Order: sequence, then C-alpha cells, then structure tokens
Amino acid sequence: MLVLGVKPGDYLVLGDDVVVQVAEVGNVVRLAIQAPREMPVLRGAVYEEDHPTPACVVRQRQKLAERLEQEGDPFWYLRS
Repeated sequence: MLVLGVKPGDYLVLGDDVVVQVAEVGNVVRLAIQAPREMPVLRGAVYEEDHPTPACVVRQRQKLAERLEQEGDPFWYLRS
C-alpha cells in the first residue's frame, strides 16, 4: 500500500480514467473522485458489508494498532 502525505488541492491519477483530489482537510478529509459511471466507488465500510477487507487494509490497521500500543493514542482526547 502506498501512503502519501497530501494537501488540499493535490490529486492522484489512477490509470487513465480516475482522479482523486483532496478537497478539504480538517476533522475529516474530503475527497473529490472523478471516475467513469460504470466504476463503483464505495467507502470501505460499505464495501466491507459484502466483501472481505482487502489484505493491504488489514496490514495497515495492524501497523497502526501496534504503533498506538507503543506510542499511545495521540487522539485520545477525541475518543468518547
């Protein structure tokens, strides 16, 4: 999995037909996605309702959990 640091206005091009642009960064990150109508674009939570979690996502979640265990949760104050 490729992990990138991006700023609002930056964009990624996937193949010839898909552009993902960072529209806004704040408490949430807003992405603008341009893709062909016939290409499904789903949030992970919706995708995982009917499909297994992609292996690369599982690995990233494990790495994050390990890092949080070692360093502590930097966003503890946001958790209820």
